[in-house]
Amino acid sequence: MSPLVRRAAIILPFVLVGCKSNQDTPVAPPPADLGAFGSLADDDAVDFAPYLAEARAIITHATVPPAPAPPLPAQRVIVTLWAPPADAVVATALGADLYASVREASESLSKAAPPAFRIQIDVVKSVEPATLEESMREKAAVLGLSGFATVMGEIV
Repeated sequence: MSPLVRRAAIILPFVLVGCKSNQDTPVAPPPADLGAFGSLADDDAVDFAPYLAEARAIITHATVPPAPAPPLPAQRVIVTLWAPPADAVVATALGADLYASVREASESLSKAAPPAFRIQIDVVKSVEPATLEESMREKAAVLGLSGFATVMGEIV
């Protein structure tokens, strides 16, 4: 990520927080575009070992294992490659099913993968529309348990 993009990513939330409307009534957030996230099924019972194996095989250009059966519903995934001290490399995708979502995100990461890395797969389980506010700060104890995504049409 270029220094200019990093700076914009840091400054933009503060600019949005600093903007005020001249309306006295609060504006309700728009409804969530759930199509951008796929199924919002709970994934607590999912064995992610085959999906992690698939991601690693795609990223390292190895033989990809077969998809687990039965296929799980399509869900938005965020695949992150961690290789400290380098910055994390992240991709997101929504495929025809969960396996396809992981495949698509992993394929886009395969070009930028460091030589050694740890893989993390996050799945969107719930969506709550929200308006960016200054009060949207997380305590250290819950940091990383939820995240924010911006949706504009089909772009996440």
